[in-house]
Amino acid sequence: MKNLSVGIQLLEDSLVFGNVEKVFSRVWDLLPFTHVLVSIQNPRLLDACIKEAHEKDVDIYIWKQIFHKIGGEDDAPRQLVGLNLEPIHKSWICPNNKESTESIMEELRLLLNNYDVDGLFIDVFRYPSPYDGLISMLTCFCNSCMTKAEEMGIDLEKTRRGIKGFMEKIQKLYIGEIISLKERFSRPNVFHYLLQNSEILDFLKFRSHSINHFVKNVEQLVKESGRKLGLDVFPPSLSWLVGQDYSILKDNCNWMKPMIYCSGLGPACMPTEIVSLARELQKLNQRLSDEDLIYMISQFLELQLSYKNLNEIETKGLPEELVRLETMRAKEAVEKRIPIYTGIEAVVTDTCSISPRKAESYVKNAIEGGADGIVVSWDIELVPDETLKIIRKALTSSF
Repeated sequence: MKNLSVGIQLLEDSLVFGNVEKVFSRVWDLLPFTHVLVSIQNPRLLDACIKEAHEKDVDIYIWKQIFHKIGGEDDAPRQLVGLNLEPIHKSWICPNNKESTESIMEELRLLLNNYDVDGLFIDVFRYPSPYDGLISMLTCFCNSCMTKAEEMGIDLEKTRRGIKGFMEKIQKLYIGEIISLKERFSRPNVFHYLLQNSEILDFLKFRSHSINHFVKNVEQLVKESGRKLGLDVFPPSLSWLVGQDYSILKDNCNWMKPMIYCSGLGPACMPTEIVSLARELQKLNQRLSDEDLIYMISQFLELQLSYKNLNEIETKGLPEELVRLETMRAKEAVEKRIPIYTGIEAVVTDTCSISPRKAESYVKNAIEGGADGIVVSWDIELVPDETLKIIRKALTSSF
């Protein structure tokens, strides 16, 4: 266990001033951790967490959501432009909007100047995901993006037309073509197709470089302050859909936490994201059956799935082995240049109830996949004592 990093995440919702020491002591006694990621606005609470972390010689990172706050304010910026050049009516910030990104950078600068933390941990630095629907996911084509793309030598208008054409092809697939598609469907073939289609490739390249440009600026700010930067990223099988490219992000951070959530429901949780994408494809073409899509998902994940319908993926969750496979893919993508701390679910809530046995399996699969550590996600106050004990046992027995 001493060779592995053990991270915990802590939300302000779980804290009141005066119980911070109790929270830290409870977890520390059950699962000694090496770093804590805190999402806290209250200055007194944040100072108390910093004090407790440093007394235990634990690194503490401020955890910040960047381009979209889950359940964000109604008056948050709405800047994304869709395929039909229509405004997307959701609270998302375009990574190429200079005014907004400069405001974010100033906020991060103030945090680093005012608090004695060891670094920043940034989250939701991406485009919308399948959870938000295809219309939101396939963005952005605003004026800022058009200008940025031109600087990169990419014709974003041509790309936009190419993406629309690709969607029209999906709409027109008939049964015989779907059968043929299934017969040759595989993970390598999907990425081969993307690399051969210039419009799609330019679209993916533009988005990933836009995201990385922002991260690079954050990393420079963090480095100048003598701190470290951690990234909360989608798992490798989904990250390319939201503009997060491990192969270039690895050069602009100190470590990454792939969110390999196989049970939870909501944004970034693999069952929800995968089923959302499948259902969006069915909206385009009702001839795509649940059976067809489950088969193709299985082929892409390179993991045998045996579900009767898409609903079962959400109700039953994805196989625990996926944690091992996605961790391996993350390690390969960063070429072992930076640590990979696999994010595993361990909470008990109304939408995600993880048993101690399942948490243990997630830990073991992460280690088998080559993880340099784990992050117990996503709020340590929602993780039962018994689960913390079994995670510690699983980590200790790995060496």
